Amino acid sequence: MDQIDEQLIRLLKRRLELGLRAARIKHDADLPIVDQEREAKVIAQAKQWADVAGLSEQEVADVFARLISLSRGAQLKSV
Repeated sequence: MDQIDEQLIRLLKRRLELGLRAARIKHDADLPIVDQEREAKVIAQAKQWADVAGLSEQEVADVFARLISLSRGAQLKSV
């Protein structure tokens, strides 16, 4: 379990790094950081993956909503 948790942390770090890269691209293109349509699509996709994996769609959606919130906060601070 510890190894999986460590991998999750590394993946979270990578996800946040990619979010910061996206923020720079959005900023340079004069696009808004927050894209509610994209966020909804990410959560919908996560729910589909959860269903296939036999996990609770709502619990997975909650996790992804928190991931999106972390990413959005980091992106907003970076620009």
